[in-house]
Amino acid sequence: MSGSGSRPARTRLPDSPWFPTLTTALAALTLSVVFVVAAEGDASRLVQAGDVFTDPASAPPSLAIAPGTEGFDGQFYFRMAHDPFSAEDRVLGIRFDTPSFRAQRVVYPLLAWIFSGGGQARYIPWSLVLVNAGALTACAWFGAMLAKARGQHAAWGLLAAGYPGFIITLSLDLTEIVASALVLAGLWALSRQRYVVASAALSVATLTRETTAVVALGILAAGLMAMVNDRRDGRPPWPSLVPGVVAMTVLVAWQALLFRRYGTVPLSSSGTNNVTAPFAGFLSEAGGIFPPTSSQALFRLLSLGFLLAVALWAGISLRSSSAPLHEKVAWVGAALLPIFLSGVVWAGATGFLRATTELYLMSVLVVVGRREPLPVAVALPGAGMAGLSVVAQATKGM
Repeated sequence: MSGSGSRPARTRLPDSPWFPTLTTALAALTLSVVFVVAAEGDASRLVQAGDVFTDPASAPPSLAIAPGTEGFDGQFYFRMAHDPFSAEDRVLGIRFDTPSFRAQRVVYPLLAWIFSGGGQARYIPWSLVLVNAGALTACAWFGAMLAKARGQHAAWGLLAAGYPGFIITLSLDLTEIVASALVLAGLWALSRQRYVVASAALSVATLTRETTAVVALGILAAGLMAMVNDRRDGRPPWPSLVPGVVAMTVLVAWQALLFRRYGTVPLSSSGTNNVTAPFAGFLSEAGGIFPPTSSQALFRLLSLGFLLAVALWAGISLRSSSAPLHEKVAWVGAALLPIFLSGVVWAGATGFLRATTELYLMSVLVVVGRREPLPVAVALPGAGMAGLSVVAQATKGM
């Protein structure tokens, strides 16, 4: 590997943002087909609706419902894709488990509402898949653009889009991919000093998945730090603060609106389902991971090892990386989040991969700043983990 001050070694891969973008688009399309075929051609099975929260008698006939189960989060986005802002007890036969918590993540189902012709139930399952496939492609594009802006090879965009957790999101109609695409778009706009675009993208990201607020907070904190230093130099510091301030203001306003509607603050309404005392959640489930006694436990262990390796590399790279200060600060915030994840999140084979999306994303951006050649040491294990995720989600055997 080259040193932090030398030019990255050449690679034979095409050095154009179109290479990772088209490659990811093809992969997203292929994976979408694989998951639908694995669902016996019924895209509605990907939302994982269960009759505990979805009433078969009032649900549309086109929606597959598993009897005797709670189902999964995708059923709530299916409901919102029909009527994104409804506060009714049931929509399409689906009731929320924690209404304000679900309602806060409105952007992904809102996009699906648009692409389903205004929430037509028979098109919603396909629009949910389409939106995520498009967002995954966007992750590759903006990841490549950020890499190019920093003198790196465009193929780094493949790593930005190649998080194994995205396979889980794509196969279950969840929010992480859309939120990540918006974060990358916002950071790219910020790197170009397009503060209005950055503010808009990062604000919408917080309404897609509230955990992306760590990026807005990173921008805000870095801007305040720059304000102290820039005053000494006589330069106006406020432009760097704008995207962080706007995004956090939008998030707080949305939380207040949902509190008024539902009577609970969305960020706290899930209670101990998602967060707990530091390390308590992980330690409560560590016995089920070490040593692995099943294919599910082995998958969790491999996923955890991969994530820790990427995060550790980013942590080691913080000082030498040329990544902007706000990305480094956001990485710190993202690294702190997993410490507070509850045992419920760590217990499943996939939950912690979704909850650590921002950590992976910011780790990649920090490592990009080292100006090293595309790291095979991460790319190959990442591809391997993505492959295992495809198998796990297609067969539901892990």
